[in-house]
Amino acid sequence: MNVTQLIIEYAVYAGIIVLGLLILALLKRKNKLPNHSELKEALSDFAEQLKTLLDAEKAQPISGYEFFKKITKILYGLDKLILKVSLLAEKERDMQIANIQSVLEGVREKISSYKFGGKEELSELEASLADMDNALALADKILERDKDLKNLKKHKGK
Repeated sequence: MNVTQLIIEYAVYAGIIVLGLLILALLKRKNKLPNHSELKEALSDFAEQLKTLLDAEKAQPISGYEFFKKITKILYGLDKLILKVSLLAEKERDMQIANIQSVLEGVREKISSYKFGGKEELSELEASLADMDNALALADKILERDKDLKNLKKHKGK
């Protein structure tokens, strides 16, 4: 083995290591849990999606297949949100976040009845929207608590 082959070999190894580190950084960023303000934003985005579907269905009923597609998309987003909230509640061991998780699971149960069933009665969607308002109120309490803790830490530090 001469020096150039050794240099090329080490350069390939260094490239592989750098590529591996980049992939790990991307995976870490993708799997990052939301902070409390991001959680509230995700909850309000989901509530807005639900409200949009409900308003659109009340204004002009859509076909069964289109309704099925929209409900499936909403349920997929809700499943992702429930997963993030449950991981966040487990990580922080926070009962208020766990309460949000249980509210979201109740919303999922109500909405899933529309996936293969009829859409004649929209009362479960309206109840789900009311539950989402409760989840948003819980998120507001969490943000308020965070603000109070931050102010307490500031006053203790002085």
